[in-house]
Amino acid sequence: MVLSELLEAVRATPGSAPMRRRAGASLTRVANARRIGLLAVFLFASLFYAWTAASAGDRAEFFAYPDYYAQLSEGFLHGELSIPTPAPKGLVNLANPYNPVANAKYRVNFGDLALYHGHLYLDWGPTPAITLYLPWHLLHLGTLSGNLAIWIYSVVGLAAALALLYALVEAFLPKTRAIWVVLIGAAVAFGNGVPFIDREPDIYEVAVAAGYCFSMLGCYLLATGCLLGRWRPKRLALGSFCLGLAVAARQDLLVLGLLLAGALVFAWRKRHAGEQGSLGTPLRAAMILLAPFVAVAALLAIYDFARFGSFTQIGASYQLAGFNPRSTPYYQLSYLAPSWYFYLVSPLHWSLTFPFISIPQPIAPIGVPPAYAPEIIGGIFSQSPILLSLLAAPLALRRRLPSALRTAMWLSLTTGFVIVTAIALSIPGGSERYVVDFATLFLIPAGLCWLAWTPRRRLWRIVVRGAGTLLICYGVVAGIAVSITGYYDQITFTQPGLYQDLTSATNGVGDLITSLLGHPVLTAIDTSAGITDQTSWDSFGVGDVIYMNISGNPANLEVVSPGRGTYDLTMSVGPGPQYSAAGNSPIYLEVRDASGTYRFRYHNGTVNLPLRLRGGDNHALLSVVVPGRNLPSSDSILSCSGLRLDNAKGSPRPFYSH
Repeated sequence: MVLSELLEAVRATPGSAPMRRRAGASLTRVANARRIGLLAVFLFASLFYAWTAASAGDRAEFFAYPDYYAQLSEGFLHGELSIPTPAPKGLVNLANPYNPVANAKYRVNFGDLALYHGHLYLDWGPTPAITLYLPWHLLHLGTLSGNLAIWIYSVVGLAAALALLYALVEAFLPKTRAIWVVLIGAAVAFGNGVPFIDREPDIYEVAVAAGYCFSMLGCYLLATGCLLGRWRPKRLALGSFCLGLAVAARQDLLVLGLLLAGALVFAWRKRHAGEQGSLGTPLRAAMILLAPFVAVAALLAIYDFARFGSFTQIGASYQLAGFNPRSTPYYQLSYLAPSWYFYLVSPLHWSLTFPFISIPQPIAPIGVPPAYAPEIIGGIFSQSPILLSLLAAPLALRRRLPSALRTAMWLSLTTGFVIVTAIALSIPGGSERYVVDFATLFLIPAGLCWLAWTPRRRLWRIVVRGAGTLLICYGVVAGIAVSITGYYDQITFTQPGLYQDLTSATNGVGDLITSLLGHPVLTAIDTSAGITDQTSWDSFGVGDVIYMNISGNPANLEVVSPGRGTYDLTMSVGPGPQYSAAGNSPIYLEVRDASGTYRFRYHNGTVNLPLRLRGGDNHALLSVVVPGRNLPSSDSILSCSGLRLDNAKGSPRPFYSH
C-alpha cells in the first residue's frame, strides 16, 4: 500500500509526461545502484566471514571435547534427548558433581554440559541440530564443522538483514542515494558482532549464530508481510515460525514475541479503521501471527520437560562449569546496571600494534556482585557509533517516515533493549558473543534515522552525512579489528605468518603515534608468572598494571618508542608469593634491553629502572636473579604494580648495578 502510494505520487508529479518518465527512470537507476551496492557488501562480508571462520582453526585444536551439536543430532537419530556419550561413573558418583573443584578433571571432556540423572545434555537450544546438523547428516555430506555451521548461519542472517534494509529504503526512502545505503549495509554487516563470533569455533557461537539467522529471517518476513503496502499471510506465518526457531536456539530471544504482538496490534488497527487488505478477524490474525511462534515455544518447553522435568529448565542449574550452578544466583537485579554498561557503552581499547582496536578486560565503573564474572564485552555504542544517530530520531523521523514505520522502528529498539535486559538478568556476567542477539535490532533503525535526517540547509546536510560516514567507517574498522583477535588471539598460532606480515606492514602506525605523543608506550606484557592488568580504554598500551609477579622466567615487555633514549620504568616492588625461596641471599632484578643486560639490587618501594630504547618496536626482558640459587622459573619471588614509562630524570635510583 505504501509502495503503491509512492509510485502514484511519482506519476502525479507536475510537468510533462517525458519529465515524469525521466523521474521514474531516475528512481529505477537509484534502486538498481542500491541493489548492486548492497550485493557487493554482502559478497565482501561473506568472504570476510569465511576467512575469519576458516582461520579460526578447528574446534579440536582448542577444546578437548567434540562438537556437541553433532553428538546431539546423533542422539536424536537414536531417539535420545541426551548425547550418546555416557557420563563417566566417577563423575556421577561424586558427592556433589557440580562442585567445580571435584569435577575439574571431567570438565576437560564434558565442559559446560548439563548432568542430570546420569545423562549428559546440552543447555544450548536444539535449533542448530534440527535445522543444519541433522539434515547435513541425513544427506551424507560428511562431518559438519562448527566453523562451517557458524558461517552458514552468519551468511543467511546477513542476507536477510540486508534484504530488510533494502526493502524498507525502497518503500519509504526511495530517493536516497545508493552510497549512503551501502554505508548502512556495511555498518550492519561488520558492526553486528557476527565477525567476532565467526572467529570462535565453539558451540556457544553456533547457537548464537543460529539465533541471529532465524531472527533476521523472521524480521524480514514480518516487515515485508505487513509494512510494504499489503498483507501477506504466508510470509507472516513463516516469519513467526522463524522467530520461534530463533527462540529454540537462544531462549533470551523469546522477547522477539514483542514484534509479533506489535504486528497483531497493527493488524487490528488496520481492520478497525476499515482499510482493505487486513488479515480479517482478530482470531485469524492471531492464528497467523502468533500460532507458529507459540507452537515452537511450546515444543521447546516440552523438550525441556522431557529432559529435566521442568518446562522452564534449560539445564543451566545442572551445568558442569567452573562455578557451582546450584549455588550461583541467577536473575538478580544487581546484575542489570553493570551489564547495561558493558553491553551498551563499555569503550574499546586503542593500541599501537595490529589490529589497533581490541576489547579490554571488563572494568565496571560501579561495584558488582560477588558472583558477577563477565568475559570481555565491548559496548555496542562504542563499537558502532552510528547508533548515536538515534539521538536525532525525533528530528529525523518527525516528517520523513510514515507512522507505521516509525512505530516499527521504536518497537525494534525496545525489543533490542529488552533482550539486553534479559541477558543481563539471566547470566551473572555476560560475554561479547551475546551482542549478536540485539545489535541488528539497533543498527537498522539507527541507519534509517541517519538516512531520513536531511536538514534543510546544505551545510548541515553535509555535516550530517560527513559525520555519519566517519562513524560508520570507524565501526566497520572496529568490527573487523576485534574479530581478528577474538577471545584468545588464536590467529597468532593458526596463521602466524600472515599475522606477523600484517603486524610488520603496519608498524609505522605505532611509530607515528608515539612520535606525536612524544614518549614511549608499554604496549604488552607477556609473563608466565601471573599478571592482573587493567587495560585502560584511554591508554594506547597496557594501562595501569594492578599486580604482576616477577620470577626467574623473564617477563617480555613490548615497547614502542618515538626514538632512541633512556626512560624510567617506574613501579612499586615488594615480596612475591614465593619470596622465601630466595632465603637470605641478595635478590637482583635483571633487565635486558636494546643496549645489554643489567642487574639492580632489590629494595622495597617505588623504583625507577632505567630502560634503554631505540626508535620503533622494542623488547625488554625483566626477571629475578638470586646468585647461587637455581630458582624454579615459575616461582614468583617479587611482585610489582603501577608499571609506567617516564622520561629519565637522572635522579639517584634505589637500585645499584651489580
